[in-house]
Amino acid sequence: MFRVRTVLAFIVVAMTSLIPYNLFLNAHQYFYYKLRNTTNIGGNDNLLDASNQTLIGTEPTTDLQRTYEGWFTVTSGVTCILGSLLNTLTTYSLSNGFRVLSGHAIVLLSLLPTIFYTFVDTDEHQVHFFWMSMFFSSISSFACCGLIGAGISGLAATYTKWHMQLVIVGSAVAGICTSLLSVACQAATSNSILNGRIYFGLAFVWTIFSLFCYHFLIEPDNVKRVDDGNQLLDEQEEEQESDDSQESAGVETEDHQGEISQSPLPSSSLFEGWAGIFQKSCADMTCAMLVIVVTCSAFPALASQVRTQTQNATWKAYFSSICCFFLYGCADLLGRVFASRISISRRQLQNVTLARMLLVPLIAVCDVQPRLHSPSLIRNDTVFVFLIMSLALSNGFCYSHAYVKAIQSVEPPLRETAGSMMSLVGNVVALLGAMIGVVIVAIM
Repeated sequence: MFRVRTVLAFIVVAMTSLIPYNLFLNAHQYFYYKLRNTTNIGGNDNLLDASNQTLIGTEPTTDLQRTYEGWFTVTSGVTCILGSLLNTLTTYSLSNGFRVLSGHAIVLLSLLPTIFYTFVDTDEHQVHFFWMSMFFSSISSFACCGLIGAGISGLAATYTKWHMQLVIVGSAVAGICTSLLSVACQAATSNSILNGRIYFGLAFVWTIFSLFCYHFLIEPDNVKRVDDGNQLLDEQEEEQESDDSQESAGVETEDHQGEISQSPLPSSSLFEGWAGIFQKSCADMTCAMLVIVVTCSAFPALASQVRTQTQNATWKAYFSSICCFFLYGCADLLGRVFASRISISRRQLQNVTLARMLLVPLIAVCDVQPRLHSPSLIRNDTVFVFLIMSLALSNGFCYSHAYVKAIQSVEPPLRETAGSMMSLVGNVVALLGAMIGVVIVAIM
């Protein structure tokens, strides 16, 4: 029913929706070097021989360094929303293939000048480099998160919940891979410029690989093979979801069956179609939004500022990369895998989603630095690791269930639009959650 190549292709394309974004975010060693204080550094220094001028793990010291991550979060968050909105608006006017393939092309075009800058001495033009980096990272985020991410989510939504789970798992794998790459680069070399070339070079190669994987997915022969295995799964899913829908909503069966027979709404009724989708999936979509807001309020803005209590210099250098990002990615993936194996009711999902809100204040009272207005109540690395893994595990588990339930609550002809809408609202609330996290850090 599922071929290995099809499974891997879905996962690869889903990973591409986050890998370029994550690499821009994780390449802070490279950007900190490019935006360092150059007052006492000669402008003719060879970049490859200047790797020790910025120490690994040091705090940002210049205004451009301090504002890089904040500006990246805002600009890329906005363009992710714009990309998702464009994808949703053009669901019926442009094919899924055109939207996703265009996204790949835009990512590649945005990475070319980014790679070029790794070979150019920008010490005398740091402000120009800063804003051009913001521009190209925003364009890349527009394409990867907006067009590719929303597009592959919409494509998976037209199949079965197992295909949707593949996309969800692929997103988690992307986080783990970028975290491992960050640790590997940090361990292999202290050359900040070389790290930047590795980051963006791999992103370029991966995007080309993803392009071929997506082309494989939309080949007529492969689509036919997938469709042949979908009918039995759809019947089983409808039986499972019907009980859950009657329990939570109490809808009239006859009216629902009448709605399912409808065809996709024309573009003149686009907003009415969105309203209808939201009405049917309101409970699950709201649950997914709350999961994302809570997660983004604590991670990464808050969790990445927690400092280890050990005095070991090596562990200090790797603490954030391993205990925050890598373990988070692993636990998030584990939660998504559990979600594909463990079924829960809509009411249970809502209860778990509400309960995990307690994790935000608990992480906030860990040793977050700098801290000017409140004391640190939890100064224990083990407790922090437990909290961050609980946040990640519950995020993967709850979001996977909410996403799949929301998609399957609408009729099959509208599921691609529903998948695109989920990506759109996900990007909106992710930006909102990130802003909440920044505010929490600022007032602590």
